[in-house]
Amino acid sequence: MRLTLLTLQESDNYGAVWQAYALKTHLESSGHTVTLPAVTPQSIHRTGWRRFVGRSMRDTVAKCVNAYKRRFFDEFRARHLYGGRPRPVTADSLLGSGLAADGYVVGSDQVWNPNTVRRGTPDRDLYWLSFAAPSARRVAYAASFGVTRLQPEDIADLGPRARAFDAIGVREDTGLAIVESLGCKAEWTIDP
Repeated sequence: MRLTLLTLQESDNYGAVWQAYALKTHLESSGHTVTLPAVTPQSIHRTGWRRFVGRSMRDTVAKCVNAYKRRFFDEFRARHLYGGRPRPVTADSLLGSGLAADGYVVGSDQVWNPNTVRRGTPDRDLYWLSFAAPSARRVAYAASFGVTRLQPEDIADLGPRARAFDAIGVREDTGLAIVESLGCKAEWTIDP
């Protein structure tokens, strides 16, 4: 089966990169062909000088050190996640391209955090698979909300999106209650 995996692997932390690698590797070893686009949510994407300037001198130094470390994460992602240097993309450009696949897997990590994947943004449509054809399989694996409850506006927006999924797995027990508030059932799964 041709799968598109959507996660937060462009974040420069070990957990984000390792979970993307583990899930992609598992899906491929199960016989699937997996595409993993190099997308970063708009709310955490920084360009130009904002990548280096913090709120204090300490923050600025930390950002410069992190920019240096980024090359090691980029090398790992290029070799193990993308099979070469990826062309970074935005949710907008991916949504416009159609992302044709037989199925979509979203997760793990905080792919459903309402503070990152905000209401009214292309990121929300992307990580909630709103673009997928009705015949495509939609699976969330170890998805995290990163919060203990949703705002009423988010519940109204996300309920229909959640009900379009064929299966939902969340990584925290609080996610079970959140998914239930959206009118669905979920399994409590481990992070890859």
